[in-house]
Amino acid sequence: MVMVRFAECEASLPGIATKVQDAIGSHEPLILTDAQGNAIVESEGTTGSPYWRQNARKILAVPEKDFTELQGTKRRRMSRKNEEVGGIAEELRHLCKM
Repeated sequence: MVMVRFAECEASLPGIATKVQDAIGSHEPLILTDAQGNAIVESEGTTGSPYWRQNARKILAVPEKDFTELQGTKRRRMSRKNEEVGGIAEELRHLCKM
């Protein structure tokens, strides 16, 4: 786990990503994600210290090359879930016709 200190002017996605890279001693491109693996995107909501100072949230730094792999795995899981839901919905339609 890495904790970084930052000034208000650094409280943005690029600023925090740079701080994390410096803290871990790597300059490999990183993607910051939430605990579910969703990429945090640069926006008005992610700019400013209130977003970055929330203690109850985990923010993960994933190397860019690994993030692509993670997203592929996530899509396959979601696809399987959608197939399962589709199969259950079909069974329900069949049962309702009876």
